[in-house]
Amino acid sequence: MTCEPTASTPTHTMIRLPPGFQILADGPTSLWVNTTLALYLEISLETGNERQWRYTLEAAESHPRLPGRSEPPATTLWSDALAVILAYQFAHDLRTNLTDTAWREMRRKNVAIAPGCCASHDYLDANMVMDPAFTLVVGRPLDANNEDDAAIWNAAWEFATPNLLTEAPARESKQ
Repeated sequence: MTCEPTASTPTHTMIRLPPGFQILADGPTSLWVNTTLALYLEISLETGNERQWRYTLEAAESHPRLPGRSEPPATTLWSDALAVILAYQFAHDLRTNLTDTAWREMRRKNVAIAPGCCASHDYLDANMVMDPAFTLVVGRPLDANNEDDAAIWNAAWEFATPNLLTEAPARESKQ
């Protein structure tokens, strides 16, 4: 997929960044930040046998990576980067749709929930929160019959639930 350059398009690629990203540094390596999602995106050109773009995502200081959580991945696939950005957007939007109590309870329940499940569905139809987040991040509505769209959607859920929607494990106290 190619698109026309816009104000949110890195000058060295033809990808379109989701809304909310602002450039901090541009060049062979560019650094972007989304302050709402507290997420950094670094885009760099790998050189070696093959030249390819590399996308590295990192949570900002205000959202430090908790022990036992996965670090957002570095990838050469823009679809993988979009899935992580979607996970952050979804978590942000879900948080705004739940009360403080429901948010805390959901995160606590997710500690012991079965893989592939999320307690957010106990409080609302979380897919109805994911759907507009997908449209915002990807730049078009979800096509449920499109395997690439389904892969981004599923990868966002797989990253969000254990890393953004689950309470940090309690630290054992020293005796």
